[in-house]
Amino acid sequence: MYSILLVLWGLLPLTDEPPQCRCEAATVCAGESCRELDLDQLLALVDGLPELEAAKALEAAAVARAQGAGRLPNPELFGEFEDLGLSNPAFSRSQTTLGLTQELPLGGRRGAQTKSAQLEARQAALDLAATRRLLGTEAAALFFETLAEAQRLNLLAAAQEEARRELLRLRQREGLGEGAGHETLAWEAELSSTCGALLEECDRYQQQLAALAGLLGEPDWQRLRPVGTLRRSQTPPASVQPDKQAWPELEAASVGVQQARANLEHQHSLAIPDVAIGAGLRGLDGFDGQTLVFSIALPLPVFDRNQASIGDAAAQLRRAQAIQRQVAIKGTLKAAQLAQRLEAVRVQLERLHAWTQPALERLVKALGLRQAGTGGELAALMGARERLLEARLRELELQTEARRIELEQSLLTGTEVSHE
Repeated sequence: MYSILLVLWGLLPLTDEPPQCRCEAATVCAGESCRELDLDQLLALVDGLPELEAAKALEAAAVARAQGAGRLPNPELFGEFEDLGLSNPAFSRSQTTLGLTQELPLGGRRGAQTKSAQLEARQAALDLAATRRLLGTEAAALFFETLAEAQRLNLLAAAQEEARRELLRLRQREGLGEGAGHETLAWEAELSSTCGALLEECDRYQQQLAALAGLLGEPDWQRLRPVGTLRRSQTPPASVQPDKQAWPELEAASVGVQQARANLEHQHSLAIPDVAIGAGLRGLDGFDGQTLVFSIALPLPVFDRNQASIGDAAAQLRRAQAIQRQVAIKGTLKAAQLAQRLEAVRVQLERLHAWTQPALERLVKALGLRQAGTGGELAALMGARERLLEARLRELELQTEARRIELEQSLLTGTEVSHE
C-alpha cells in the first residue's frame, strides 16, 4: 500500500524503461525525403542502364548493315584515249571512248547476303531483349529480396515491442512489490535475443538496399524505399505454359541456325564470279559519227572456288544446329525443375497457412491467458512464441523463393512476372 502511494505521489519511479533496438536504415527517411520505388518504376530505370544502351547500339548497327545489304555495286565510269599523236605525226588521229561498267552479282548472292544481314539484325534484337530481361530479372530479384528483408524487420520489431511491453508490465509489478523475478529474467533474455536478431537483419537490409542502389547507379541508397508485396493473390495454373518455340533462348538458337544456313548459301554464291558489263561510245578524229562499244568481263574460277569459306560455313551450321538441340534439351529440363521447385514451395506455404501458424497462434494465446505462472508454462510460452516467429520468417523466405523461381521461369520463357 505504501509503495502504491509513493508511485502515485511521484516520489518513487514507476520502472526503468526497457531498451529498444532500432534499424536506422529503415527509419532514416520519412515522407517526402524517401524515394519510393515499385517494380514498374524499377524496370523503367533498368531500361536506361549503360549495359542496355550498349546492346541498343549494337542492334542499331546491325539494322543499318541490313538496310545496306544486297544493293548493287556502284557503276564505274571509264574513259580511253588512244593514238593521241603528241610528238609522232604517224598518230595524227586519236580515238576517244567513254562508257560505264556495271558489276552484276550472280548465283543468288544478293538474296543470300540480304537474308544473312536481316538475320544478323534479328539476332541483335534478340540479344537486346535477352539483356533487358537479364538486367530486369536481376533488379527484380534484388527488389523482392529487399522487400522480404523489410518485412522481416517489421516482424522482429513487432516481436521486440511485444517483449518490451511484457517486460515493462513485469517491472511495474516488481515496483509495486509483487514478485515476478523469474518471469522478468526470461523476458529480458527474450528482449535481448530479439534485439540481436533485429540488428543482424538490419545489416542484411542495408546490404540489399546498397546492392539495389548500386545496380541502378543511385548514390544515396539510404533514401531508397522499395514498395510492393511478396504474396501472390493466386497461383497460376501449372498447365498454362507459353509456346516452347517462343522461348527467348531457343528462338535465338533457331535464328542462329537460320543465319548460319544463310551464310553457307552466301559462301556458295561467292564461288560463282561476278560478271561486269560495260557500254560506251567511241569517236575518231576526222570522221563524223560515233561507234557504240560493248564489253563483258567474267573471272574464271580456276584456282580459287571459295572452298575454304564454304567448308567453314558448313561447320558453323552444324555447330549452330548442335547448340539449338542442346538449348532445347536443357530448357525442357530446367522448365520441369523450376515447376517442381515452385510446387514444393507452394505446398510448404499452404502447410504453414493451414496448420502451422494457426496452431502456434492458438498456443501462444492460450498460454498468454494463463499468464505463464509456473516455470514450465513460461518456458512453453517462450518456446511457442519463438516457433511462431520462426514460422512467420519462414513464410517470408518461401515467398521470396517463390518469386525467385518465377523470375527464373520468366527469364526462360520470356513471360512477365505478376506484380500482384
